[in-house]
This record gives sequence, C-alpha cells and structure tokens, in this order.
Amino acid sequence: AIRDRMLAEAAGLTEKAQAMNALEGRAKEHEEFRLQLETRKDVDLAAIDAKKDIARAQADVLAQAFKQADIKIVGGEGEFFNQFVKAISLGHAMDGALDSSKTIQAVAGDYVTGNKDLAADLKDVLSRPALSSGDVANLSVASVLTKLMSSSDTATQEKLGELLNAAKKLGLDDKSIG
Repeated sequence: AIRDRMLAEAAGLTEKAQAMNALEGRAKEHEEFRLQLETRKDVDLAAIDAKKDIARAQADVLAQAFKQADIKIVGGEGEFFNQFVKAISLGHAMDGALDSSKTIQAVAGDYVTGNKDLAADLKDVLSRPALSSGDVANLSVASVLTKLMSSSDTATQEKLGELLNAAKKLGLDDKSIG
C-alpha cells in the first residue's frame, strides 16, 4: 500500500513537471506568479499569526501587571483608557515607522540599537556651540551669519547666505548683536 501510494505521488509529480514544461509564455509566467503569490500569502499569514500570539502574550503580561498595580484613575469616564490606548498606538506607530523606513533607520538606527548614546551626543553638541557669548557680543549680523556659514553644510550655507542678503537689503548687516 505504501509502495503504491509513493508510486502514485511520483507519477503525479512527473505529470505536474511535464505540464509545467508544456506551459509557454504567458501561461508559464502566470503559473509562476500564482505560486509566488501563494508563497507570500503563506508567509504573511504566518507573520500575522506570530504577531497575534505576541499581542496575546503582551496582553496577559499587562493584565497581570494591572491586577497588582494600585492605579488612581483621574479624569472622565473612559478618558484614562483612551489615553492609554493612544500611548500604545503611538508606540506601535513609531515601531512600524522605524521598521519600515530606511531613512529613519539610517538616522536613528545606532541610537535604537544602543551603539550610540543620544543624550551624550546632544550634550556634546550643545556644550560646544559654534559661537561663544563673547563672540556674539562683538559681532555684527553679517559677521555672525558669515561665521555660521563657515562651519555649516552646503544646504545651511545657502540658507544663511539668503539671510545675509536679506539683512543687507534691510540695512541690518552692520548692526551689532550684543
């Protein structure tokens, strides 16, 4: 019985291979496309099932946490729940944007993975401004814009150049900042 079943399966596969070889042009492309769609559908359904299981597990964890929490709800009827749902939705939206955007991954990827420290980088940038307070007190509008242009990227230099031209037209370029 097993031998007969195996022979039948082999014969079926042989017939399928012959049928695929017999397909030409559009029919073959269509069959390949249909198979790709079916594969993608199976993968997507598996991903949805996995996300559903993860969501269920997260809900169980939250349920246990809320059982033991001493929460004082302030606000109108349902307001706390709505705010809580909005916060979770925002978190999911940010995760989704980060996962699907190459630009966001390029800009924030090292911070998200922990390879860089955002707080330390911000502190470093803000502790070393391009101009000191003494520089600003002794400079004119034109001097400040020119000094900022020397330490900026091309796009920023163009914008600062436009500001400098506008200051000249208004007669403000020689006014002292300090």
